[in-house]
Amino acid sequence: MTRAENEEFAEVVFHSYENLFDRDKKTIDHFARRGKRRFVIDRIITRCELTGDTNYKKLSGRPATQSTKRNVEKVKKLFKKRPSTSMTAASTKLKISKSTICRIKLHKLGMKGYVKQPAPKYVGTQQERAKTGCRKIYKKSLSKVLVIDDETYVTIDPDDIPGRKFFHATSPEDVKYEDKVQPKAKFPKKILIWQAMDENTESTLRRKTSILSKN
Repeated sequence: MTRAENEEFAEVVFHSYENLFDRDKKTIDHFARRGKRRFVIDRIITRCELTGDTNYKKLSGRPATQSTKRNVEKVKKLFKKRPSTSMTAASTKLKISKSTICRIKLHKLGMKGYVKQPAPKYVGTQQERAKTGCRKIYKKSLSKVLVIDDETYVTIDPDDIPGRKFFHATSPEDVKYEDKVQPKAKFPKKILIWQAMDENTESTLRRKTSILSKN
């Protein structure tokens, strides 16, 4: 329970002890049957008898300057509306440091970062183009000149770049499906970057855009 809920429960216990029951044992038995711990009820009665007050002492330390109620509410609204927001983007938007957002998210809101699960990314006539869009193999050159070549592929869509992505929530069940998954195209559109160098150190750079199949 929160601090406010504990203070409210302490008032109920002490009121029952003073006005309804003539002994502390009856008070303890009454609230124990409602699922409360006996030592907690006994401690509340003892404290109220000594101080005559059910309020807790003020917390020590300086007041919060960054993890204020206003900032906590701003962080809560942001991640509830856009769970996929990164910590850097949230820090820039709210003008709050990433460490403060992380502390609010974990300790104030009870939110955690969850890894997005891969899911199929359907693109138009993908099935019809699956075979015709296969990778083209470059023909071997008939030249006897020694050529060293290398190639790499760069995805056009940033969402297809390998890596884990996260979403933030108190419970995954409270988040929409599209915010919990990371769409992955089976045949992502990529740029082929190919470079060749012959024995005379003359190089050639080529770029080609295509949809590749991993069959």
